Amino acid sequence: MFQNKVKIEKDMKKGLKKPSFIQLFIGLINTNLHLNDKYKSYGAPLIVSNYKLLYEINKESKQKDLASAVYICRSKKYFIKTWFGLVKDLRYYSLINELFTGDILYKEFDTSRLQISGYNIKIPKVITCVRSPESLSVVFEFVAGVTLTNSPLAQQVKVLGAVIEALQYVSKRLSSKEKSFFLNISKRFYLLSLPLLTLCNLIFSGKGRWAIFRAFIDCLNEAKSLKPGESQLAHRDIEPPNILVDQRNIYIVDCERMALTIPNYDINHLSIKPGLKLLAKKVFYLLNQKQSLFLKNYISIQFASTPDNPPYFKNFYIRGLLTRYAKKSFAS
Repeated sequence: MFQNKVKIEKDMKKGLKKPSFIQLFIGLINTNLHLNDKYKSYGAPLIVSNYKLLYEINKESKQKDLASAVYICRSKKYFIKTWFGLVKDLRYYSLINELFTGDILYKEFDTSRLQISGYNIKIPKVITCVRSPESLSVVFEFVAGVTLTNSPLAQQVKVLGAVIEALQYVSKRLSSKEKSFFLNISKRFYLLSLPLLTLCNLIFSGKGRWAIFRAFIDCLNEAKSLKPGESQLAHRDIEPPNILVDQRNIYIVDCERMALTIPNYDINHLSIKPGLKLLAKKVFYLLNQKQSLFLKNYISIQFASTPDNPPYFKNFYIRGLLTRYAKKSFAS
């Protein structure tokens, strides 16, 4: 169905640009309007250009906005993510972001041959992209590894610590030109966007309004703790399912939200997620870093009511704020 007018790019970035903050905002609006909802029921395409489907990968934590699958071409396996839609939404721009940043990061990790705590840290290579009027597919090298999900806690701590150290190291190697391809989420952006995010959530949220407002006030009070300095790479969705381990090789995957931002974003985000707080606590200790109430509250406010989250009663960002700012009137 989607193979008509397919175009495979030799220069995979031709005609594409790094998404701007304005495009991401418009993409979020389009996602909120559910303009591409009919495509969510579609599975991975049977054929993407010269690549034939072997099997689809289902991630419980992900929405069906992107189809992830393993394909084969000339007896070699590839991993392909496919976006479907007529209107460019947040998932489309996220995939474009991974196309640009993934290509740069693969080269940086490959040339630096990073070895931390006995592990080789890598990013899967971006091969090409395939476009049609109603889809965008990004082709990656296939990595034969297992996720960190079922590994012992001690190994998870060691691997996650190595990944975060690797991102910090590569941040310093990026040239000014390379940095221009990454979203740069500065302290100023956080402070300017915080009131808008808070207002939106106060309008659209239910019982969590008091907790959101309290989190906003604490963010303002904690803003002075944000020290000026060079931005660092953050995956912004780092967790065990997004790390593959193949013997002594570690692969960081699902880099759709990769950006340059203030330090320690990833560990603070991890500390909010259910079931991962102990892991985050041990990684903080390993790297000798402190938690940031500003980042934890900002992230919780940011994702308190977005289309990617489950219904209110399952939204762990809101639930975390309600727990942190418990008030009898909100008990249920």
